[in-house]
Amino acid sequence: TSADPAYDVGHTHPDVSGGWLRAATFGAMDGLVSNTALIAGVAAGESAHTTLVSGIAGLLAGAFSMALGEYSSVTTSNEQIDSEALVERRALRCRPQAERAELVDMLVGMGMSKGTAETATNEIHRDENRAVSFHLVQEIGLDPTEKPSARLAAIASFFMFAIGAVIPLIPYLL
Repeated sequence: TSADPAYDVGHTHPDVSGGWLRAATFGAMDGLVSNTALIAGVAAGESAHTTLVSGIAGLLAGAFSMALGEYSSVTTSNEQIDSEALVERRALRCRPQAERAELVDMLVGMGMSKGTAETATNEIHRDENRAVSFHLVQEIGLDPTEKPSARLAAIASFFMFAIGAVIPLIPYLL
């Protein structure tokens, strides 16, 4: 712990990587808009029962589609991050001095003195996993240890699409 009580050791940051919250927001809006349009189209020429059945079918089809799409999208994105981590790991093993020089230059560019940057680089490069993560964060802005969950994004998208899609169905359910 720090002697300074103003420093909050236990603070955390929310997931802003576009994981489940982005999927939930997109799912809710898509469910509302697409099922409203479907229900309006069917209601213009069919019975309330047919409109209800069509709306429920639209809700289920859309929710499953959104969930599978989110799962695939997040999985693909995470695989790209893993691929970049492999590229960086290979560079650290094949060209360790060049990677060290690159990191020193980055740290100097951030305002460190060359000596401090060299010391920090030596510390960071003691652990290969930490070095890979640090390089990726600095070079492309992605931390391979903080990838969004494809399952959570899919579940959030499914349920929020269903919630959005049920809203225009409420009059027919009542």
